[in-house]
Amino acid sequence: KNVNGPWMCDTGRLEYHFVNANERLKVCLLKGKTGPSRVTWQEAMALVGPALVDAIGGAAGVCSPQMTNEALFQLCRFIFDTLDGKLVGAANSHAGLVKGTPADDFLVKADKNPNTRGVGEVLSAFDAPANALGSILEAAESGKLPLLLCFDQNLLERVADQARWTAALQKVKCLIVASTVENDLTRLAHAVLPLAAWVEEEGTYTRFNGLVQRAWCAFPPKGEAKDALGLLSQLAVAAGKPASPIQAESVFKALTQKAHFYGALTYSSIGKLGAVGADNEGPAANIP
Repeated sequence: KNVNGPWMCDTGRLEYHFVNANERLKVCLLKGKTGPSRVTWQEAMALVGPALVDAIGGAAGVCSPQMTNEALFQLCRFIFDTLDGKLVGAANSHAGLVKGTPADDFLVKADKNPNTRGVGEVLSAFDAPANALGSILEAAESGKLPLLLCFDQNLLERVADQARWTAALQKVKCLIVASTVENDLTRLAHAVLPLAAWVEEEGTYTRFNGLVQRAWCAFPPKGEAKDALGLLSQLAVAAGKPASPIQAESVFKALTQKAHFYGALTYSSIGKLGAVGADNEGPAANIP
């Protein structure tokens, strides 16, 4: 009540069925001549490790407005710092998995994603180009993109030209998709890594009005799925680098040192009701 007043988001409250869907990914998949093969994490990392090393200096990433602030931050660190990449992009957040009630001029927002504001704030902290996704598409189409790490399982639903993106992604030398469910995007990937659902990870989200709220892990990940921080740590090791932090609170502390908006916040100050970031003037404009 202190956060939402008398209102409850029916769409958000009821959009949980995919967590237990038949399409839920529980193991790693590697692309084969006759279709995807189920493999262990060790086998998957043995394949993607050399590809990560070969892609140093040229790798790119795609993030999602459904990721936590901590996961967004670690993805950027992995691409920009660990792999010395230049591009992390995000697709239009007004499309994708959660659709629901149309927007009105009173209460309901068109964007049903929990962390569009967080995407903007984190990408801005890394000075990510505003049109990074367009540059990623052009690099993929040219056949010169050595590796793309995609954390947006709904990418093909968000982009305007699905056919163009589908064709371009097939030209990427190594496409790694971290996803909760199997879909058309995962079927294009060379490696599919099972990602925990939102109820299976800890972190924070930034509402459109600048309120940063905590989320607690309610259930362990299904099967062999990992939360985003654990998954990115595995990839760092596969690339021959030190394991990255997997504790959400320690990652958030690092985020506060990088992004001014979060600078004065701690998990304690956010508490159960949330806290507003610094200089809260509106969403950072990093998503087309």
